[in-house]
Amino acid sequence: MSKEFKMLKTVSILLISIFFSSIVLGNVKLPAIISGNMVLQADTKVKIWGKAEAGENVTVLFAGQEKKTSADKDGRWMVELDPMKADAESKVLTVQGKNKIEVKNVLVGEVWIGSGQSNMELTVANSANPDAEAKEANYPLIRHFTVTKDISGKPKDDLEGKWVICSPGTVKGFSAVLYFFGRDLHSKSKFPVGLIHSSWGGSTIQPWLPKEVMAANPDFPNDFKVPEDKYADLKTYAEFKKDEIKKISKTDAGNQGEKEGWEKLADFKDGWKETVLPQPLEKAAGAEMDGAVWFARNVEIPEKMAGKDLVIELGATYDAMTAYFNGEKIGSREFTIDYGKTKFTVPAKTVKIGKNTLVLRFFNPYGPGGLLSKNGDELILTGNGGKSGLGGKWYCRVEQKYEPGELPMKIPHPRKIPSALHNAMIAPLDSFAVRGVLWYQGESNAGDQTYGKMLSSLISSWREKKGLKEMSFMIVQLPNHGSRPAEPSDSPWAVVREGQRSVLVLPNTAMITTLDIGEAHNIHPLNKQDIGKRLALAARNICYGEKDLEYSGPLFSSMEIKDGKALIKFTHIKGGLAVKGGAKLKGFAIAGADGKYFWADAEIKGDAVAVWSEKVKDPLSVRYAWADDPDCNLLNGEGFPASTFQSGK
Repeated sequence: MSKEFKMLKTVSILLISIFFSSIVLGNVKLPAIISGNMVLQADTKVKIWGKAEAGENVTVLFAGQEKKTSADKDGRWMVELDPMKADAESKVLTVQGKNKIEVKNVLVGEVWIGSGQSNMELTVANSANPDAEAKEANYPLIRHFTVTKDISGKPKDDLEGKWVICSPGTVKGFSAVLYFFGRDLHSKSKFPVGLIHSSWGGSTIQPWLPKEVMAANPDFPNDFKVPEDKYADLKTYAEFKKDEIKKISKTDAGNQGEKEGWEKLADFKDGWKETVLPQPLEKAAGAEMDGAVWFARNVEIPEKMAGKDLVIELGATYDAMTAYFNGEKIGSREFTIDYGKTKFTVPAKTVKIGKNTLVLRFFNPYGPGGLLSKNGDELILTGNGGKSGLGGKWYCRVEQKYEPGELPMKIPHPRKIPSALHNAMIAPLDSFAVRGVLWYQGESNAGDQTYGKMLSSLISSWREKKGLKEMSFMIVQLPNHGSRPAEPSDSPWAVVREGQRSVLVLPNTAMITTLDIGEAHNIHPLNKQDIGKRLALAARNICYGEKDLEYSGPLFSSMEIKDGKALIKFTHIKGGLAVKGGAKLKGFAIAGADGKYFWADAEIKGDAVAVWSEKVKDPLSVRYAWADDPDCNLLNGEGFPASTFQSGK
């Protein structure tokens, strides 16, 4: 190769490098939400924005509109498209600066955000009848965008995710609540529907609140005690958390119990002691400790379940775990900081009639361990139509015992850090036009007396940041789940339901009642079809002018005391009040000045319910469905269940 050729090649490479560098510096860029297959909101101004070189001229072309602007000194630019009618015809959005971007297959229709915790996150694949639902999911005009989980100490400009066209091959990855809502909405309107899913399982409401809202409300629960300089960079903070956990975590020295045949024992006497599950490992073992602990019990299997596959559900845990049935290993799970519900399948060949043994080995490297469900009803064994409870008496044996380590500061899970999810997963959507929000959250705030105030603040602040003072907000009231009390008592879930009901004083809000479609033993009820359908009814009533549609069960309106009885009136009583199955009304409790509640008699009187008890001569307060899993049966004529309420507080 000649010296001249080498020089020419070097100069050429240099020129090419300079050329491409100038393109990179001047490239117009769009946020992830403005991308192929998206749906833009109809009948309102639509913002299109991005970044470019400071001062760079930018032109946006879409549906016959041309909008021009230039990037500011920070490289930010934005234009507003004029309102457009819903349109199922695929279009191209063109953004021209020093480079050109073509965003293809864009529709105009109805756009909704779905947010909250795990019941919003639950996918079609994990809801009822996933295969049948997927088979029928030929809806190319429905588009779904899942926001990648992230945290930030300050509002971010962008997020990660992509628009996906609904089809039998893609729908199983969609949020089930959002999909069934969107499907019903689309089926009635034929408009394109865009569904933006931004949720995080197990999150409390505080991470979804803007930072300034948390700062302005010191009564909002906040266990996050980190200096401001660390809070600004939660990525660094997250690494710090991992490092601190690593310092105190114990290492499993090996499954010594299995080497000694503990899983094959027929009874549990020598070296074992009685305990009760579920409860934290430390309490069950009777010592503050980390390490390896075994739990065992006998299980009686009836004839119809023998020789059949069984499913063992053990509720929530963080720990590494190995499960054995009749001496055979049936499964294991690794330790994770994201605790989740644990299930194991018992092969039919392992199951015999009569006495069987179930043995569990836990290894807890640090912190709370064991089975963490608060309700023993979450521990069950099912199969072939039969069910056996696993809560209650077990036997326990310690294999490895270590002194527990303590973190130098309380470090919450990322999904519990106030404002962290809003900053990373909602704030980047502030400029994207939507019709409204679907909210399904509250389980992780059970018992929080400030929940109603926090939810009201969330609605108002999200509306303010979007510049939409009355953006529609649809709430899923918590369903029935957990234990059913024998006598009237306090209820953490009822407190949240009442908080959810309290925000309906805000304009353009709606709440669907779900006390008929929860599951006592499953915090993630599978029936998301009816959730979506009721939300769609609410949207059609509130947003789309179909005011005759009912979407909620009866909601408390007023109480009048007369002749020792409380007369309760309701809204949302289309078709009148009714009793499920025509039976006697249940679920009402009544109290006098002492605040002690007694089960009450109740009777429908026209558009009201009369409530009384011989034990309360001068009633002051009435509760209905005030339990985590209430035994209640008041409906309206459309079949929707009445909401939890407490009157005369």
